[in-house]
Amino acid sequence: MKTEGKNDMKYLAVAFAMLNLGGCMTAWHSPESTMHSARLEEVWNEMVFDKGGCLCGSQDWLPNCSFEGSIFGYSLKDEWEAFSARPLSQTVPFLTGRIDSTRETRVHTCPYQMAKEGEVAVYFLQHLLHANWTEYRGDNRVIQEGITMHRGHRQRAVWYVLADPDAREELKRYFLGIYQNQ
Repeated sequence: MKTEGKNDMKYLAVAFAMLNLGGCMTAWHSPESTMHSARLEEVWNEMVFDKGGCLCGSQDWLPNCSFEGSIFGYSLKDEWEAFSARPLSQTVPFLTGRIDSTRETRVHTCPYQMAKEGEVAVYFLQHLLHANWTEYRGDNRVIQEGITMHRGHRQRAVWYVLADPDAREELKRYFLGIYQNQ
């Protein structure tokens, strides 16, 4: 009888430990947070790969700017409003994670070409954080060259910067730093 009681206590201790560990794991990888990121990805894919539209010069963020005719104010207005209403703690890491992508989207950067996914992520980050990549003041040579190039051809400048792995990582740090300092 004493042995059975000890075994029961061992089972209870193991079960309790598993519940506690499961609770920690649930907090880190809860179905709800996975569901939110899945929904975020679904909305993103719908915006940039399924629907798309034209930026009409609204790539860069400007205070008090009208988005008339652009995807932010026309073709993706509802989706953009829903996306941008989410907490920055969800959208900023999600978008910085897209900066490396060269996949072509259905977002057109008038009067140029269809945007790449990483490029769209940069534009969306600029609007969410109210800061343009051209305001970067670090010492990354490629980004500095891109800023100079930006005055003549915005899309080519972004592509130039995103083609360099070190510049991409620096842009990610730049946007994450802005987010963390807000």
